[in-house]
Amino acid sequence: MNRRTLYLLVCLLVSSAASIRAQDNRYYAFGPGTGPLFVITTPEQADRRMVEELEQLAGRLAESPPAFRLLLAVTSRDFSPLPDTLRKKPPEGTAALISRLSTEEDLTVLVLIPGPATMLRNGFKGSTPPRWLLESAVRALEGSGAPWELEERRLPLYRVGWIPENPLAAAYQNAGMPVLCMEAERGIGDTLLAIASGLDRADRDRNDRHYLVERVRGRYFFIGEEILVVFMIAAFSVILAVIFIFSFLFGKKSEQRMKDLFRLWWLPFFYLAVTWLSLLGGQALASFLFRFRFGVVEGWSLLPGLALGGKLVFSLFLIALILTFNQTIRLPDDSFVYGYIAGICSVVNIFVFSGFDFSLSLLFLLACAITIIAHRFTHPVLQALAIVGMLLPFAPYLSVLVSADAGIIGPLFLRDGQWDLRIAFFTLPY
Repeated sequence: MNRRTLYLLVCLLVSSAASIRAQDNRYYAFGPGTGPLFVITTPEQADRRMVEELEQLAGRLAESPPAFRLLLAVTSRDFSPLPDTLRKKPPEGTAALISRLSTEEDLTVLVLIPGPATMLRNGFKGSTPPRWLLESAVRALEGSGAPWELEERRLPLYRVGWIPENPLAAAYQNAGMPVLCMEAERGIGDTLLAIASGLDRADRDRNDRHYLVERVRGRYFFIGEEILVVFMIAAFSVILAVIFIFSFLFGKKSEQRMKDLFRLWWLPFFYLAVTWLSLLGGQALASFLFRFRFGVVEGWSLLPGLALGGKLVFSLFLIALILTFNQTIRLPDDSFVYGYIAGICSVVNIFVFSGFDFSLSLLFLLACAITIIAHRFTHPVLQALAIVGMLLPFAPYLSVLVSADAGIIGPLFLRDGQWDLRIAFFTLPY
């Protein structure tokens, strides 16, 4: 019985291996033998709409070849029934295509996946495509007249890793290849040729990484790094003049406020340390409760939004508990000085977070301007409105975390990537 079972297993393994080897990637090459290469690839899967589109497009191009280099690729064995921890990364078919393309000096990849409508997925976890690539694709889609949409205009969300990525497109991105991902419905062939033609004429000197995209009257406009840098230099000149020159030139209390400011030089460092330590304690308490409730260390991943909320609530409680001892220290009773310190902290945040992603500097610049304007407010209602105004620029970005999964919330909850320190800096001006 054991021999017969072993024999059957061997036969099954051999037949499975033979069937797997029979499913190889399929390639259709067109155009001249030299020059930039544009690759359109789609995976073989149960939904074969995009596979059929590429096959039809290959038939058309065989009769009328394009003037540019074009490779259509259908990859196989990209979807495995194995658990995520056991799957190959990158997937086998995609890895084979990446290996084939590794000798190309100038190429662009478009990953095509079936979807309910045409949508350009314009980013990955931690990065976005170069500006020339996204802008060329957007202009081609705008000129096609077909309905389409951009997955997300708030590009910093990709760069901080708060939007899920397509794993197939991410494999090309990790291999250092310029890549876009597009969901599409049937009849996308003409649009694909328009994108390929646009990329062939693209100005590749526009290799910005920290650009912004805005939509005005149905048309997308790109704000490049040069414009951002010039604007930031001009804005900093005004802010620094306001903070370090004009703030203490007028008023009867200017001399006393200078003295109070030097007395309180340690306050931002103290609050930063308290917030950071409280976040560590809040995470430990939240993790303990989830582990106690579900019996596993990763219990927080079952309710990631609640876990992050619990961490922040516990942290606020610890901050309030620690700061109650602050009542024993006699501090100056002048809200102007504390508002001034908050303004300086806002300026520091611009540097801290622009180093993380330069395009975030505009958001923190706006929050800094509100802080500087509001630092003279003394009425509690006006101060509360100022805090709300400082948070408003970030509301569209922070709202993403409400429905985020464990993969997105994990770094914020588990202190990966020094997120606790970033959160401590973020809350410092408030």
